[in-house]
Amino acid sequence: MVNFLNEYGQILIGISLILGILVRYSSISGVLMMALYYFAVLQFPKIGANSYIVDDHVIYALALLVLFAMRAGRAYGLEGKIIKLE
Repeated sequence: MVNFLNEYGQILIGISLILGILVRYSSISGVLMMALYYFAVLQFPKIGANSYIVDDHVIYALALLVLFAMRAGRAYGLEGKIIKLE
């Protein structure tokens, strides 16, 4: 069940971010997913073999937070075009 939710969550978040529809919701969902991945491999202060505290999951979460803050779906995605039609 968890594997199913993980796979389809990644697919839906990716499609949403690529198309620019509901970017705020999908970016927060992506940040939550990255946090879960981060804490699953955390063995303080090392993450994996080469990283200290900051690894790729943290960078991806910060990038998703930037998309959330910029309202990127309205500026660059289909969400902005849909709002203009209304």
